[in-house]
Amino acid sequence: MRYREGIARDFLSSKSPNGYPEPISPPRQHLGIVFVQLYMLNDFLKRLIPIISALVLMAYPIAAWALPDAGDSSVSEPLSASVTKSDSQVHSANQLPLFPVDKLKDGRASMRLYQLDESALGNRMPLLLVHGLHGEQSLQGHFSKLIEQLLANDKVNRTYKLYAVRYGSERPLATIAPELQQQMMRLYSMCDHRPLTVMALSFGGNLVEQAMRDSEVNKSVRLVLALGTPFNGSPLFSPDWFQYSMYKNPSFLLSRYYHSLSYRMYISRNPYLVADLRPDNSAGFIPAAGPFQSRVPLGPRGNLSLERAANPKLLELNNEFLQDKHKFVVYAGYLDNQYTRKHGLADRLLSRLASPYMLANDIIKLISGQEHGVFRATNWEMARTICGGKVPSDVHPFCLNDGVTPVASALFLPSSVCKTHYPVNEEALESLKNEIDVGKARAFRNVDHLTFVDGVKPALTSKLAQDQLHPEEGKKEMFDWIIGDLLDKDLPASRVSQAAPRQK
Repeated sequence: MRYREGIARDFLSSKSPNGYPEPISPPRQHLGIVFVQLYMLNDFLKRLIPIISALVLMAYPIAAWALPDAGDSSVSEPLSASVTKSDSQVHSANQLPLFPVDKLKDGRASMRLYQLDESALGNRMPLLLVHGLHGEQSLQGHFSKLIEQLLANDKVNRTYKLYAVRYGSERPLATIAPELQQQMMRLYSMCDHRPLTVMALSFGGNLVEQAMRDSEVNKSVRLVLALGTPFNGSPLFSPDWFQYSMYKNPSFLLSRYYHSLSYRMYISRNPYLVADLRPDNSAGFIPAAGPFQSRVPLGPRGNLSLERAANPKLLELNNEFLQDKHKFVVYAGYLDNQYTRKHGLADRLLSRLASPYMLANDIIKLISGQEHGVFRATNWEMARTICGGKVPSDVHPFCLNDGVTPVASALFLPSSVCKTHYPVNEEALESLKNEIDVGKARAFRNVDHLTFVDGVKPALTSKLAQDQLHPEEGKKEMFDWIIGDLLDKDLPASRVSQAAPRQK
């Protein structure tokens, strides 16, 4: 303790001409006390973190094993959904059942359509919410907080009536997309053929994009707001590539063990993610490394090749012409890490001081099963993805990611742009403005995969978010960004002439 006080005194005191320390003024004494307290607390947390990490080591693989099995359909649909009218008995949008507040544990359940409240449609437009992966197992498809904000906003309520679909997401995309096409056309017909506005989270955006490949469905859609959707796939869902990066990157022995084990357990129980969402490799980053195996028992292993790691079907789909791509407003997020941008001295000192607290916060979230802690871990692993081709060793193309989706993938960039203007850091986002071919694109710093719908940002960061592609628009809370775009009549999709609603 005396040694640390001495450090603080030496740090704060100044020397007199004769070489002896001058007396410290009271304000500087207070600063010295604060410095010592922060130093001790920092040291305490550093000692505490290995203990918490040991708990994670035991809890993390167990939590991964406890995740619902993609092939487990033994749990029946909740009573609240089973007692409602069948689809054939519903002929009006106002007769649709209310969106259930309980969780659907059947990952293979068929898609059903709901309304969010029983108010009449009137002269409003339909707004359809499409949840993402495992959204059926959360409260209102992860949309509960966003729904509260939408229903509480008078302008939104005067413009839209809210609807939602719920479906078992533990199935191939090709199986679910036709169901979404059917429900979208059904809602379009029930709402007097008024054009649909669709808001989709993550995997839900992939479903909407594929559903709109049908010309009739495309005609029924006015606007799509896609939040964190991996349009070009993600390295997270390429097991050989992701584990190869774990294998090559330095890490603690225990960390490498439980990250690799829990990741393999999760992927083995969700194989459809690998089939549908592994990256299209449009930028050519996947290295052909061949077989690899860690010396750590149950550590990273695999056989990395272009055939196994890339997704040619997704690349072919993205290269095909998509009607009215300007109807898409896309949101991308990324968590700040050491590779995202050039950090100044003040940033580095603050990061150094805050790192134990942020790490402890993330570990607590991991242990308690909160997904934001998981996204912080996967963000770091994805940022360090080993790339092939001519990528320099000090460049990390996937450092801009929200824990699931790289920014380039969420921005729905064309394959040709990924080859020439891939955003490898925050400074590179500026060059994308003239290359984006969707109606509107936004990219937010310190926003993870669920911040779009629950508003939760990392510890020690501002609640306000700034669009890095349009910084002139200022800073707002995430829900305000979404509501603003839903009500923006100047968006390209909003200016497209639509057929007048037909009367029943």
